[in-house]
Amino acid sequence: MIFIQIKNVMKSFFSERAEHEALLAFDFKLADFKTALIRLCFSPLANWPLFVLILIFYFNPFRYHFQILNGFAGASSFIYAPQWQIGLSFGMICSYFLGLINIPIAVALYLISQGEVHTIIAGSMIVGVFAGRCLKYFKLAVKLQSETRSMALYFNLLQALSLVAATAINLYLFEYMTVVGLFSRSLYAYRFEFISMNLVVIYALQLLFNTLWGHFYARKSFEPSKIQIYYSTAQVLRRFFIGSVFKNELKNQVKIKKTELQIQLEDSSMAYLPKNILNAAQKEKSFLDLAQTYLGET
Repeated sequence: MIFIQIKNVMKSFFSERAEHEALLAFDFKLADFKTALIRLCFSPLANWPLFVLILIFYFNPFRYHFQILNGFAGASSFIYAPQWQIGLSFGMICSYFLGLINIPIAVALYLISQGEVHTIIAGSMIVGVFAGRCLKYFKLAVKLQSETRSMALYFNLLQALSLVAATAINLYLFEYMTVVGLFSRSLYAYRFEFISMNLVVIYALQLLFNTLWGHFYARKSFEPSKIQIYYSTAQVLRRFFIGSVFKNELKNQVKIKKTELQIQLEDSSMAYLPKNILNAAQKEKSFLDLAQTYLGET
């Protein structure tokens, strides 16, 4: 089952899409808890196209030949200054406010492969992208309900911890490569390789943290007495990145679940149930109505 889910994750092409579809699949009962958790834990593997891009830039025969900023001495000297705040701010703005993740990373890879920006700026830009992403999805996660909220919060906490660990490792690598003189061999020596290594470390630690957490979290048992509220991801559905095939599956599932819940609520026996159960059912119906509105169904 794990390899099947990994294959599905790889088809997503972006980790954000794999994450969002995993949460939605669990919340809207398109997948069981363990299946959705596997997809969530292995979501970093969906970013494999970035590593294809790294190979393209590395073997690019025109490397260092076409520099965009070559004719702008002022801009070039400013961007080539070693202030990490510039890259960090740019990365966070792209991911938190604009919702762009892979594009600024690809831009950083291209610019460093052409010798356009300082290594520190390119590295801090990548850190900023992941930091802004953590802040953004924490803001989304706190709006969710029940077990879906717990999954999202724990997952985002892991991404933040893995980023801190990866940044510490990458800073050590930077200091080591500087001390042994690898960067001093030429203007471009080992800059691109170092930034590519940064990405490998970040994604490797994400996978490590995710799989360790998922191994133990999968053993979690749900208390029958505790009411689980589903479909709360409908509140942030507009901000989730999902594929067209998954969107159609979700649309059909929303229609089915809404019909089932409507029949249950119209049953006269529901009036004798405890108030907390009725409130949970009404809340789920409002979430399904919201999802249906977003998905274009009336």
